[in-house]
Amino acid sequence: MTTGLAVYAAIAATAFNLNCNGLAETQSVGAGKKVEQFSATFRIDLQAKKWCVDECKSTRDIVRFDDDVVVLELDQSRASVPSHYDRSTYIRVSGHLSEYHWSLPSADRIYFDQREAQCTEEPFTGFSPSGTST
Repeated sequence: MTTGLAVYAAIAATAFNLNCNGLAETQSVGAGKKVEQFSATFRIDLQAKKWCVDECKSTRDIVRFDDDVVVLELDQSRASVPSHYDRSTYIRVSGHLSEYHWSLPSADRIYFDQREAQCTEEPFTGFSPSGTST
C-alpha cells in the first residue's frame, strides 16, 4: 500500500524533475537505422505550463496535462509546419515517456526519431541552469 500512496503523492506534485532513461531509435534516408541508449532530465512546472530539458537553456510550453498524462511540445518553431511533427508524452502513473519526431524536409529526405523511456519524478530544481526558478 505504501508504494501506491507514493505514486499518488508524486502525481499530486505540480512541479517536478523527470529523470528518464531509455532507447532512442533514429532512421533517415541514406544513414539507415540506429538504436542507442539515452537519458534526459526534464524540468516540468504544470502550474506555469512550462518545461525545459537537461541544461534548461529555455523553457517551452506544455501542450496539455491532466492527472494521468503530460504532453510536451518539442519544437515550437515548427509546430505549424505540416512536414514536421514533434511531440513527447509522459504517462505519470506508469512513468513511461514516448517521444516522436519526424521531418520531411524534401521529397528525397526523411528523418524519424523515436524515444521510449522509463522515468522517475524527483523534486523540482527550477528552470535556470543554476537550479533556481525563473
